[in-house]
Amino acid sequence: MYELRFTVWQFVRLMVQLEKSIENVKTGPLRTLYDGWEDIWVDLDARLVDLGKHDPEAFAELMMDQEVVCNDVSKDDSALVAEQLALAVNEIKGLLKETDDQETVEDLSFERDELQELAKDIKKQAGLK
Repeated sequence: MYELRFTVWQFVRLMVQLEKSIENVKTGPLRTLYDGWEDIWVDLDARLVDLGKHDPEAFAELMMDQEVVCNDVSKDDSALVAEQLALAVNEIKGLLKETDDQETVEDLSFERDELQELAKDIKKQAGLK
């Protein structure tokens, strides 16, 4: 079993991707993974929405400087997380092709690079290729 650490924004990207992937799925490993982390996600999302409305500085601090730690993650679940992160990276690559705004390009490039590195680290930790 493994411990996975995500910066909050990385966890947000992962959970949004998982939601897309399980949209029409009632059972299976992705649904089980999502269900296992849903309580963390719902609480975090509500907190982010509230901070986004009332305290942008605290919102930014939470997104960029705080971590979500998921314990007792199996090798199979680690592989699923890495796959979902790869899907999120592909989505970001598509967004990069559609924009010319330099600030957006910088932000998306940062996210792409960080998520690729995270997926690589998760795979390495779990002994995956």
